[in-house]
Amino acid sequence: MSSATPAADLTLVVLAAGIGSRYGGDKQLDAIGPAGETLSDYAVHDAAVSGVRHAVFVIREELRPAFLAHHRRHASRMAIEYAVQRLDDLPAPHLVPRERTKPWGTTHAVLAARAKIPGPCVVLNADDYYGPEAIRAAVRFLGQAHPGEVANIAYRLADTVSPHGPVSRAVLETDTQGWLTGIQERHDLTPALSRQLPPSTAVSMNCWAFGPGVVPALATEFGTFLDAHGQSLTTECPLPESLGRLAARGVVRIRVIPEGRGWLGVTYPADREAVAAALALR
Repeated sequence: MSSATPAADLTLVVLAAGIGSRYGGDKQLDAIGPAGETLSDYAVHDAAVSGVRHAVFVIREELRPAFLAHHRRHASRMAIEYAVQRLDDLPAPHLVPRERTKPWGTTHAVLAARAKIPGPCVVLNADDYYGPEAIRAAVRFLGQAHPGEVANIAYRLADTVSPHGPVSRAVLETDTQGWLTGIQERHDLTPALSRQLPPSTAVSMNCWAFGPGVVPALATEFGTFLDAHGQSLTTECPLPESLGRLAARGVVRIRVIPEGRGWLGVTYPADREAVAAALALR
């Protein structure tokens, strides 16, 4: 067992560089809460309550002024830094194909913050509400995690779909001890679960806890991805799939912790009204 890691030594990494094409705008900055909160404000608050004191937001450069202005509300509880996800931030000898404009995906987003992550970290999306239970579970796991250990705070599939269109979810399979044995990205999930998967199916909403050796392993995995797909104009490198490949090779072990409760998210514009109403009751 590794020595305990104090929460104050952890980093909250918030992936906030998305384009929000289906939502029609920068949903990571949408003031959807009753007091003008963004969804990531709740994660910052819950992490601070759990003792975390350092956060890194992975953003697009043009969003920096808006984030700086908005994050003044957290100045007394959380030191927030920014890392920019740039299309040309690739390890040598790889270069961006001339006509590529599509981002490289969430594995690349995490690596954009690599220099600002000194040790264990909690990684999550800016455009999801995770609930305090998920943050507490991630911090608790990292208190004793080994360098190559990962936790995914999982949610029930039925609690994460949208009535307004299909969503993508990483479906998780585990052994009897709760360790991940398989992960499959699905892009066609709707409330018609009876024709797809059981409602209780555990899925990843990209709420992760990384031991200190995981980000370097992701860097190696991303290099392998570029060897195979670096000339593609569209292929992305999703974080769940990268972690799944690392787990399959025995580089990391992933614990699935089914403690996610009350997830909220805005994939489509029509999702906003219900999410705002739910947040007003929290």
